[in-house]
Amino acid sequence: EIAETPTGEGPGHRNKVAPGDPITYGAIRASVAYGREAAHNNGNAAERWYRWDWYFPPDFYAEELISVMQFHDTPDSGALPVIFPNFEFMAQGDDLWVWTPLSCVVRGQTPRYPPDAGILKISSIRGRWLRCAIHCNWSNASDGYMEVYFDGTLIVRDWFRPNSYADLIGPYWVVGIYDWTHGGLSREYQLWHRNVKIYNSGHTAHEVLGVAPRNPEQLLVSAP
Repeated sequence: EIAETPTGEGPGHRNKVAPGDPITYGAIRASVAYGREAAHNNGNAAERWYRWDWYFPPDFYAEELISVMQFHDTPDSGALPVIFPNFEFMAQGDDLWVWTPLSCVVRGQTPRYPPDAGILKISSIRGRWLRCAIHCNWSNASDGYMEVYFDGTLIVRDWFRPNSYADLIGPYWVVGIYDWTHGGLSREYQLWHRNVKIYNSGHTAHEVLGVAPRNPEQLLVSAP
């Protein structure tokens, strides 16, 4: 729902799930889905910037494995409908991390951790707004890339790798919560987001984030 934010700074999207909520596609979920990508890797790769502000409430703690943001594929008619998403932010306990498919060349179910991504601690960001962004080129070929900016810091740089399945229509962005194991929930969860914006090509991280990004030393690498 759209409601006043906990910090009293105007409206935002509140995504809330709780035990006993109705099951949708096999799981309890509450999310906002943003438009499917028409441009795609089949001869027309699609560079994008996705920016949003995120708020984890002070009591947020993931008792079970939950997804808090993803990019979901758009399978062709007749293709296997359930595969690992193009990208996923996962939470469990005090941990928050990034998963991407082991391979977008085949339609498998196995996730991988991008190089140097690491584990983020939710306790370090609860109770305040974060500005985040994802910069990517959706492609089923070696020109695919993805960069993830979390709280203004570059945490993932995954270059020269297919990151989108060979579907005719590209993936769509989903911000919100769902029970990843489809095993039910033991408690209520809430997340907030606002200031969502999608950019096409020709922008810089500074323009998108509004500040110069911080670059961890381990991610300052040269292209091969």
